[in-house]
Amino acid sequence: MDELEISGRLLLAVLAGALIGAEREYYTKDAGFRTLVLISLGSAVFTICSFLLAKDDTSRIAANIVTGIGFLGAGVIFKTENRIKGITTAATVWMTAALGMCAGAGYFFMCFLGIFLTLMVLFWFNFLEEAIERINQSREYQIICHYRQGVLSELEDIFTKYQLKFKTEKKKRKENTITGVWIVSGTEKNHNKFIEEILLKDDVIEFDF
Repeated sequence: MDELEISGRLLLAVLAGALIGAEREYYTKDAGFRTLVLISLGSAVFTICSFLLAKDDTSRIAANIVTGIGFLGAGVIFKTENRIKGITTAATVWMTAALGMCAGAGYFFMCFLGIFLTLMVLFWFNFLEEAIERINQSREYQIICHYRQGVLSELEDIFTKYQLKFKTEKKKRKENTITGVWIVSGTEKNHNKFIEEILLKDDVIEFDF
């Protein structure tokens, strides 16, 4: 493996990281442009080193990239109150490392095809995902009302009215107020209708959504 070939492999790794990193940077994700370029380039360097240094077992150094990237990807995943975020970004980190390994190993066709398919998933499938979310999306609602008998049941009747499926997470009474928390799923249109009606109710003190 001469210097020209090594340079070509490293430049391809930079290209892979740059293209995918540009998409992540555009959507202001945690792992952005420079991060993914360095991940791809680093994976390529380790893979090339595995060929140059470990002549008897060329897979040993490269195999450890998978473990290292796993820890790095875990750092961008975090849990909110009702959902886990960052999984797509973590998967993108993992895929970018794989593309860097392809470039470092000299599998140029696989690398170019992987770049194309990854960008297709991130760009084009995003529109499909948004369409699915309009059909069915899950939200968490927390409503604090003036306490009176059956007030939370009336709110749940409004969920049913707009064909929203709900799961009660918490109900808590404190002095003259009562709090309800629900995980609610349904169409975006029906969510918006529910919100409009709740905002007009005099009993409602606070409404988080």
